[in-house]
Amino acid sequence: MSRGRAWGGRIHALASRARRSLRVRSVMLTIVLSVIAAAAVHGYIGYRISQQLYHVAVSESVETSTRTVSQVQSALSSSAAQTPGAVQTLLNSLLATAETASGSQRVALLHTPQDDVVPITQDVLSSQLESTKAIPSALRLSVKGHPNDLGWKAVRLPGSSAPGIVVGASVNVPLAGQHELYIFYDFSSQQSTLVYAQWMLFLAAVLLVFLVGLITWFTVGLVLRPVRQTAAISQQLASGDLTRRLPVRGADEIVSLAESFNTMADSLQQRIVELGRLSELQRRFVSDVSHELRTPLTTIALAESVLYDKRRTLGEEKRRTVELLHDEVDRFTQLLADLLEMSRFDAGAQEADQVPFDLSECVRSMLLSELPIARRMGCELRLRAPERLPVVSDSRRVGRILRNFLTNACEHGHGKPVEVTVRRSARAALVLVRDHGPGLSEEQQRHVFERFWRGDTSRQRTLGGNGLGLSIAWEDARLLGGSLGVWSQEGQGAVFGMQFPISPEDPAVEHASVRRPSRVGPKLRFTGEEVA
Repeated sequence: MSRGRAWGGRIHALASRARRSLRVRSVMLTIVLSVIAAAAVHGYIGYRISQQLYHVAVSESVETSTRTVSQVQSALSSSAAQTPGAVQTLLNSLLATAETASGSQRVALLHTPQDDVVPITQDVLSSQLESTKAIPSALRLSVKGHPNDLGWKAVRLPGSSAPGIVVGASVNVPLAGQHELYIFYDFSSQQSTLVYAQWMLFLAAVLLVFLVGLITWFTVGLVLRPVRQTAAISQQLASGDLTRRLPVRGADEIVSLAESFNTMADSLQQRIVELGRLSELQRRFVSDVSHELRTPLTTIALAESVLYDKRRTLGEEKRRTVELLHDEVDRFTQLLADLLEMSRFDAGAQEADQVPFDLSECVRSMLLSELPIARRMGCELRLRAPERLPVVSDSRRVGRILRNFLTNACEHGHGKPVEVTVRRSARAALVLVRDHGPGLSEEQQRHVFERFWRGDTSRQRTLGGNGLGLSIAWEDARLLGGSLGVWSQEGQGAVFGMQFPISPEDPAVEHASVRRPSRVGPKLRFTGEEVA
């Protein structure tokens, strides 16, 4: 059993290596095809050799038998035997003559049975031929029915397993009538020649397959060398080293590939540098504009707050105007704060404050802070969480992510309950927020974490929002070493999930590299049924 498992392990390792290596896969395919071709050629050539050897041996045997029968018949025709005894003596002597002429040690001279004739002689057999049973009955019938023709049949030699044939012919014996002469020919030498030839063909085929595999190994390695070099240069380009280029030597197709690759790399480098410059200008513009707007916005906010505090003393129309101004100033303030936050993310200036805290308590506090909004929207907040769940992470960013989830769930939940679930795996914490609203389509799920994206730009926004909340949440999760995910079906609500490591020293989450994650991390998948 252990030996079988060992062989299974070797086969599995070879299959794994073949999947990862084009060189190994090419050699294996070449060897398999070479074995099939060699087997076909070996079978055909072996068959042709055996047929030729057999044909030549049969022709020689028939030719020798013809001469032997002619000699025996001549001796019988010229014989002066007049008595049965003399005829028997003649037959005995002719048996030796037939053995010498044919070179066979298995010869039989038999009386042809006839219904109305009593034989006057006895059958004569060579010493190595024990009985007439070795002679096929079909051959005897053929010789008796066609006395002027030679017939033969393939047989196994009596007393031996060697292949051969038996040739039969009819001869006329004076006084005794028609007799049959049978001569056995041994083909063991031809069989040995065939076996030797087949072994030589087999060894040649094995050597040829080995050489073809070896040649393929080196040839494919030679062809793949520039491909590997191209892959290595591509990885270095992807890692940020835009100065790497392929060497150009020779004038073949690989050189054309290298030149095209280098041209593409030059174009990409130029484009990336240009995009980087434009991105830096854009980031600086957003940051500068955000900073510059804060001063006049602060002044406007102070003036607006004075008016807002005295709104009850104003007329109905002016009061409505002041309240609208208050809401828009708050929204504008939040937009500037979000833009500054995104600019810091883009500049790589954000760091997570990793401190121990109780995730369950953090979620409870966030639910209490969001309770007024939930009541305003007619939603009931439900929590399923362990009593304590200690983690080491940035509680401010975790809370901000959860606040985004809760605000969206309350706004789009159509007054139905919002369910929050907290749980953990071996090394990761998971927080799920589910609403029972209209849900998101697959197309919306692909864009839900993009900046300034809204599922329905025409709907009335009751809680404000500028399309940056989930983008900031995404960046927060990435900064924590975690990831976000969304599951939804239209008409069945939506589930937003956050997963992050229990401890930064033991990261268990690889955040997704696209803005449409299909799961909350590499270990935990979630669907709507998980927050039933």
